Amino acid sequence: MMPFAILAIEDSDDRDFMESIYNDYKRLMYSEINKITRDRWVTEDILHSVIVKLIDKVSLLRSLTKAKLINYIMITSKNTALNYLRDTKKVSEYTYDENIYDNGVQDSLLEDKLISIELINSMHSAWRLLDERSKRVLEMKYILEKKDSEIAEELGIGANSVRMTLTRARNNFKRELNNRNDRDL
Repeated sequence: MMPFAILAIEDSDDRDFMESIYNDYKRLMYSEINKITRDRWVTEDILHSVIVKLIDKVSLLRSLTKAKLINYIMITSKNTALNYLRDTKKVSEYTYDENIYDNGVQDSLLEDKLISIELINSMHSAWRLLDERSKRVLEMKYILEKKDSEIAEELGIGANSVRMTLTRARNNFKRELNNRNDRDL
C-alpha cells in the first residue's frame, strides 16, 4: 500500500516520481531500517518517516545518479533509524559495514573492474577501522551532502565539533587506506 504522504503530494510529476522511488526501493529501505531496529512495527513507522524526508528532498533526488540515489536512500534510512534509537534511548548492536554495494562501471574492461573491486575492498577495510561517529559524520557530509550546521543539529553537537570530527575522520581514513595499500605491495 502506498504511503499517504506520497498520495498527498499535490504536484503529479513529484507524486509519480516518489511512487516510483517507493516501489523501486521500499525493500531496500525496509531492510536497512530493520537491520537497526529489529522490530517490524517500528521499522514500518520509521519507513514512513524516511518517505517524508525523501519527499522534502524530491528536487535533489531527481538530480542524483542512480548510484548516488541508492546511497542517499540507504543513508537516510539508516540515519532515521539511528536517530529514532537515540531519541528513544534504545540500544542496538549495529555495524555500518554490513553492506557495501558495488556500483562499478558496467561496460568497462575486466581489468578495470578488477581494479575497481580491489579499490572498493581497500576502502571497505579502511572504513571498518573507523569509529561509528566518524563513519556517520562522513556519510552525512559526503553522501547525504549535508551542511556542517545540519550535521551538528542532527547529532546534537557543535558545528566546530563536526569540522573537527570530519578532519580527523578524513585523516584516519586516508591513513588506514594508505597503510592497507602499503601492506598489499
